[in-house]
Amino acid sequence: MFLPYSSSLLFVATQVGFGQNVSMSINPGIVGLLGLPEHNVLLAGQPSAPILVNTTDRAIIAYTVRWANSSGPSFSEINVSFLHIRAGQPPVIPARSQRAVDRDTNLVDRDGRPPGPPLAVILDAVIFEDGELVGPDLTHTFDMASTRVKAEQDIHQKLLRAGNTAADRAAVWDEIGRAAHKSRAYDHKVDPRYARMQRAHADELLRVRDAQGEAAAIELLKTSAKYPKIWRRQ
Repeated sequence: MFLPYSSSLLFVATQVGFGQNVSMSINPGIVGLLGLPEHNVLLAGQPSAPILVNTTDRAIIAYTVRWANSSGPSFSEINVSFLHIRAGQPPVIPARSQRAVDRDTNLVDRDGRPPGPPLAVILDAVIFEDGELVGPDLTHTFDMASTRVKAEQDIHQKLLRAGNTAADRAAVWDEIGRAAHKSRAYDHKVDPRYARMQRAHADELLRVRDAQGEAAAIELLKTSAKYPKIWRRQ
């Protein structure tokens, strides 16, 4: 069942962070499944068990769905395969294939109760393997995905650009250590999502170095170069 996209949809973000659930409001008149048929990416099945159908010749590496529930808050969920890309594994949804769309069963409202059964599932954004994002993107997937990629690549570039001497590398490792333990205090000059991701990836590098050696950490650095640049048509 496909319904016209309503211009009266209202998006209210209560959490801003990559890969997080985002509380939102959806026009209560919308029911059923709403894919992106204009981009040949569909939703099939039922709201309680939706299936994302990729009829294109491009793999999908990320997508965001919006869930409107019969009670309690509605949410959006982002599913990404950046770790798959780093490891050279298959993407979330290969070309000409489909997969079930799972809903986070841990969601609860302010009273600790789970939301009611979904009444509508809306495909808000899709990112293809070449980095193109399509969809209305009311959940700002473009910004979150771009920020996540930039944060990881920026921290990796610090070591990739280091000089060849032990002293050069030691200085960069010190810088990465400071990034990993940087204060969480709010800095109005830095996107908090970017800062959070930088800390996470700096910490990852340190853990790999300490557990497997510097050579393994340097190999890890090369993996983020596999990410496509996120873009959308004007």
